[in-house]
Amino acid sequence: MEVARWLLGEEDHFSREDDFGLVGQLTFPANRFIDSVNLLIKAEDWLKKTHDYRIRRFLGNAPNAIWVVEGDPTVYYSKQAALTSQSFEGRDQYAFDMALRGQEFDQKWGFQGWLGHKYEKGSTEFRLWEPLDRRVQLLLFKKGSKKSKVIKMSRGTSVNKDRHEMNTHGVWSVSVPGDLDGLAYQFRVYHEKSFYQDTRDPYSIALSLNNKKSLVVNPERLVPKGYQKVTR
Repeated sequence: MEVARWLLGEEDHFSREDDFGLVGQLTFPANRFIDSVNLLIKAEDWLKKTHDYRIRRFLGNAPNAIWVVEGDPTVYYSKQAALTSQSFEGRDQYAFDMALRGQEFDQKWGFQGWLGHKYEKGSTEFRLWEPLDRRVQLLLFKKGSKKSKVIKMSRGTSVNKDRHEMNTHGVWSVSVPGDLDGLAYQFRVYHEKSFYQDTRDPYSIALSLNNKKSLVVNPERLVPKGYQKVTR
């Protein structure tokens, strides 16, 4: 199958395959921002083709990624949503709980405890709320090193829909011994069995110079000299 780009009148090919299906990447050279493009997927001889999809594009660093399903005219902007398509062979009717059943999702997965990292001189605990993912690892970087130590994180086991501070089954955590003050870290989130994304901590209190990694910080260092916290 090929991808035809109607806006530029060009063709391209899929380059690989993942657990969802064929994967391709398109580049649109232009001297201005293009807020939408048209696309269809066709066989080389044009005997088979899909719906003509109109795709919205996003400014800034927002991901310009889409998922389409043969036989479905909808353009999906997240994999979770695409998995609910009636036309998808491996359809998962519960995949998009967060949007389709928002109140029910919050009741089931909501958590009211602290998230991020909690530093102590002898150890630091890390927590990440990721209820829909299969596996999470902590990537810990020594100062000045680009290589990371990969540390397994464990999913909580407590289910309590009435007391969300105890509802940990959507929370991943790990406690790492030692004084980690100043070390950089990321989370490796597995959306599928073999497909993952490395990301900084969404609850970061400090970032590396390139903003790609989070930093462990002793909270005492966040108070400038000559200042003190006042509780009213």
